Amino acid sequence: MARRLSWVVAVLLLGAYWYLLLDGRADGDAPAPRIDIARLRELSEAIPGAAPTDIVAYVTAVDRKPGNLLVAGSGFHAPHVAAIGYAINYARQPAIVIDAAMDERAAIAQGVEGYSATRRAELDRRIEQASTILLTGTGPFYASGLHTLPRARLGEAQARVLRAQIPADREEQEQMPGLLPDDRPSAIAPGIVSIPAPGFDAATRMIYVRMISGRELLFTGPNAPIARAWHARKPPARHVTDMLEKRDRAAMRGWLNAIADLKRQAPDLIVIAGNDIDTLEREIQNSDAALGLLRYGLRQPGIFVPPGED
Repeated sequence: MARRLSWVVAVLLLGAYWYLLLDGRADGDAPAPRIDIARLRELSEAIPGAAPTDIVAYVTAVDRKPGNLLVAGSGFHAPHVAAIGYAINYARQPAIVIDAAMDERAAIAQGVEGYSATRRAELDRRIEQASTILLTGTGPFYASGLHTLPRARLGEAQARVLRAQIPADREEQEQMPGLLPDDRPSAIAPGIVSIPAPGFDAATRMIYVRMISGRELLFTGPNAPIARAWHARKPPARHVTDMLEKRDRAAMRGWLNAIADLKRQAPDLIVIAGNDIDTLEREIQNSDAALGLLRYGLRQPGIFVPPGED
């Protein structure tokens, strides 16, 4: 009797382990949103002017997270994740910044392994000089480095979140550019399109960039924190989305399918996952594919130290 009870308990525990950590399905999958690459290309040319020339990545913080927190079934191996801001450079107009990355206060609160005040200062200068700041997410890895709202082109849902996080006086609110609609992609500048992608949360967006060379990139934001998420089309483990953070698994999986479909439509599309420092480094090593994507080091010795110690 005791042996049979032990078997029952073992089966139940294994079932719970599979369901909470390994199962990448979504209850009642939402249909994958259809994004037409031809439409994105059309919108990228909607605003007159020369397309971007190159992109510079600024990594302000690095950490490790157990794989299951990022992609169901990834196990307890902890890949590197990073807070990354990107300056999209033009030849004859100010840059546009995608994501403000993490500041020191958020780095301390999040308890990340490494923070770079040097990279933070460099990105802050680029934000100050940029014509526009775009965000893919409103969490600490994406937006804690944004301390003022003017010049940020926000989606409607993003504005609701950030106005609570970054109180703006009336003058600042009047200086804010018009909000982007949350029901369709929007042309932002030559070569740049903002795509509402409410999966991780209602404020999530993706950014499509078409360079002057014709090469194309998609910045996925938090819907695909690492490349494995959209390759496997799996959201985080259920104990994250159903218990810790209460995410819409069906919507997240739908957007992962949409990313994979965009890659099918445009096989040469460079997909930049939200926090995937390892994949980004591999892309950068292929200088032709990455278009000179990086002009600064990612994890140079001595650059990243525990937050609050530099």
